[in-house]
Amino acid sequence: RASSTVNSMLKFLNAKISLAFRSRLTQHFNSLYFHPMMYYKVINIDSRISNPDQALTNTIQEWAKACASLYSDVTKPLLDIFLFFRGIVTPCRY
Repeated sequence: RASSTVNSMLKFLNAKISLAFRSRLTQHFNSLYFHPMMYYKVINIDSRISNPDQALTNTIQEWAKACASLYSDVTKPLLDIFLFFRGIVTPCRY
C-alpha cells in the first residue's frame, strides 16, 4: 500500500519537476534565441540547421525529462530502503 502511494507521488513530482525545468529552460533559450537578429542569422545565414525552433523545443523537452528522471532514479531507491527497514523494525518493537 505504501509503495503504490510512493510510486504515484514520485511520478507526480517527476512530471512537476520536468515541467518546471522545461519552463525555465524555454524562457532562458528564448531570450537567447530572440536576441537581436539571432533568429534571422540562424534561419537565413546558417542553413545547416533545419527547423531550429523545433529542434530547440525537442531538445529542451528531452533534457528536462532526463533531469527530472535523474532525481526520481536517486530518490526512489532511497525511499524503498527506508520503507523496507521501517517495515522490518516496526514489528520488532512489540
